[in-house]
Amino acid sequence: MSTKVIAVTGASGQLGALIVKHLVAKATSFKTVALVRNPAKYAAPDGVEVRVFDYDNASTLASGVAGVSVLVLVSSPTVGQRFPQHKAVIDAAKVAGVSTILYTSLLRAPTSPIALKAEHVVTEEYLAASGIQSVFLRNGWYLENWTGGLAGAIAGGGVLGATKDALVSPAIRNDYAEAAANAAIRSAGGEVLKRNFELGGTSFKLSDYAAEVSVHAGKTIPYVDLPEEKYKETLQSFGLPEAVAALLGNADNGASQGGLFVETTDLVELLGRQPDDWRAFVKNAVLTLEK
Repeated sequence: MSTKVIAVTGASGQLGALIVKHLVAKATSFKTVALVRNPAKYAAPDGVEVRVFDYDNASTLASGVAGVSVLVLVSSPTVGQRFPQHKAVIDAAKVAGVSTILYTSLLRAPTSPIALKAEHVVTEEYLAASGIQSVFLRNGWYLENWTGGLAGAIAGGGVLGATKDALVSPAIRNDYAEAAANAAIRSAGGEVLKRNFELGGTSFKLSDYAAEVSVHAGKTIPYVDLPEEKYKETLQSFGLPEAVAALLGNADNGASQGGLFVETTDLVELLGRQPDDWRAFVKNAVLTLEK
């Protein structure tokens, strides 16, 4: 019996690289394939086969998924082109006989108030209609989306946002990656997983986040809630492109409507443990800045 193959798209990206790392550590009974656009720029872990995989080059898609049993389709980073790229991958996977595709989608995509949902929804619909066994790993926000701005928040004296201090349920990128790897391994082992996993970590408000930052920064860093338009303008004043500022502003507005909050235990179920503690992660992020 031939060894089953698990392949990961976008394997040189932040999420994809972590998924591959966890597969290498755990999927010892299966073969792991990293699908990347430019193999010369990718340092593959030992034992991982690297294949060229360019969403915009159909010939690489066909060869990339050849012999693959389970495909982890990490959503494309190219907002506005995601669905055509995803469609091309799904079409190639169907021809190649891929048995299962796990797609990294957005939390509660069909009903999300966040504009980013659109390309995720049409991808989910197309994949569901493809005839391929499909699993939607609907990831919430990364905690790193906030800790990435810690230096500015501490220097500027405030955590800015437009969430109306609603509850959010982020998790660290590594937890989402490990959950995806675990799901892929279970699928490769013959388990038929449920279709939708709504993934998120322990819930908190950005005022809680700011209070935790304050503890470790040694000074009070308040949460400053702004109207969406003002928040977008402020982000642009920091040098962010207009499109990125609009995306983040819309996401915060969506969060104010519950779009980044989830109460399910799906992430715990896939991890087999509790997600990493957000307070400990914030503490480490602040202390790292001080080194």
